[in-house]
Amino acid sequence: SSIHNHDLNAANAATALRLQLLEQGRHGTDAKIAALAAIELADLVDFARACAHGKMFVEGLVVGNARRQDATDLMAVVRRWLDHAPLPLDRQPVRRCLTVPCASLLVRAPGRNPDDLNSVVITYFQVGVVELRTRVVAELLEQLMTEPCFD
Repeated sequence: SSIHNHDLNAANAATALRLQLLEQGRHGTDAKIAALAAIELADLVDFARACAHGKMFVEGLVVGNARRQDATDLMAVVRRWLDHAPLPLDRQPVRRCLTVPCASLLVRAPGRNPDDLNSVVITYFQVGVVELRTRVVAELLEQLMTEPCFD
């Protein structure tokens, strides 16, 4: 149900569309729903069994007031619980992001719920190679641009 309901929220739908446009191999909600319709319980069981003792890539993010050692220990527990062998480096996923041409691009997509009067506008800027200084200046500019003009 979470896949079916994901894009009913306009912000979720806008974010999913942006990521689908930028990341190679990212599938949209419609494609996921179509693939889900073709999956039988036996497929899920077979997949779970193969993952449980196979090689897989496990990635985690610990957010909050955790010390580095606490996060490391938590990931060790997850890996032990999954009882898996690490995926070789050459088979680990590589995230790739497309470079947007130096031009204005407008993408408009209708919402999934025609009765929802809300809409979302997302502006996306690519500012070059991701370096600390560039990222910090871009985030500062973003903060200034999101401030209401009437405050």
